[in-house]
Amino acid sequence: MLTMAEIAEIGKRIREIREQKKLSRQQLASLAGISLSALYSYEKGNMVPGADVLARLAEVLSVSSDYLLNLTDDPTPRVRELPPHQLLLSIMETVPDDLRRLSQRLLEIADEIEKYVKG
Repeated sequence: MLTMAEIAEIGKRIREIREQKKLSRQQLASLAGISLSALYSYEKGNMVPGADVLARLAEVLSVSSDYLLNLTDDPTPRVRELPPHQLLLSIMETVPDDLRRLSQRLLEIADEIEKYVKG
């Protein structure tokens, strides 16, 4: 059973990472598929997210579940925890804007070529 202090720490970590990522509560709730009131309760330490919600929050925030649970001070998710699309998105966050736009354009060109070949 978690203590009130441990529950409060989980909420604090969720809020801190959300703010670092410059996400509003509404944005995070939407991305994680939870209600705004549930997220508010988690952040205030009034409720503890279940395992499935905790996993979704960790995925959206690009941190490990262990970090949110205060089991480690290293927020870096293990690579195997990330689904491929999330891993790609986290890598893309570190790419400069011009390279990101170029990559997106290359993907669009690849889609156009694929349509041409099939069609």
